[in-house]
Amino acid sequence: MNRTRFAGFLGAIAALPLLFAAPAQADAIDDQVLAAYNGLSEEMCFRRGLEEPEVFDLTYRPDFEGATDVEYRFYKFYCGSGAYNRFDVFFSWTEYEGVQQVAFAAPTFDTNCRMGGFENFDCMEVLDVTVTGMRAVNQIVNAEFDPATRTLTENACWRGVCDASSIGTWQFREGNFVLVSFDIDPTYDGEIDLVRIVDYGPIDTGPARPTKQAK
Repeated sequence: MNRTRFAGFLGAIAALPLLFAAPAQADAIDDQVLAAYNGLSEEMCFRRGLEEPEVFDLTYRPDFEGATDVEYRFYKFYCGSGAYNRFDVFFSWTEYEGVQQVAFAAPTFDTNCRMGGFENFDCMEVLDVTVTGMRAVNQIVNAEFDPATRTLTENACWRGVCDASSIGTWQFREGNFVLVSFDIDPTYDGEIDLVRIVDYGPIDTGPARPTKQAK
């Protein structure tokens, strides 16, 4: 073997640990997250382990001078379901924060409605809605994550035909999922009539960072 080919062979051997380092690290992270998911109480998550999680690798860059990209691994786990809603829980991993369960801001509200009349106490027409505050939720109903816009959307049906429902949208920004909008339809009138009660502006379509579904 001549010297040039031998040097190339040594370089290939030296690179082998690098080839296996990333998958090995990802497997170790996945194991930590799976342990955290399995540690959830049955009251919180009563149907664990029935599906493989969806996993997304995101990056973001903190907003300060000299910042570099941070790797953020995002996990969606099946948690349970009812007659017409599915519930998911979410975990994240970063080098700096380790494994975290992800919570999402959601509004609390009071509705003033015109009811359906005698013996019908369902809301038939919204007169006004008052947002009373915010709460943290750790389950998202009928959740969909869109890697292109980095948005997580909830579409929660309040009954089977889903004419009464709520829709929340959160976007991943600088390492957090930020509430963008929240709509409700509290009327049980057979129609979909959503009212926006939280609106923090349009989806941010700023500089894209790499996003892919993990293998």
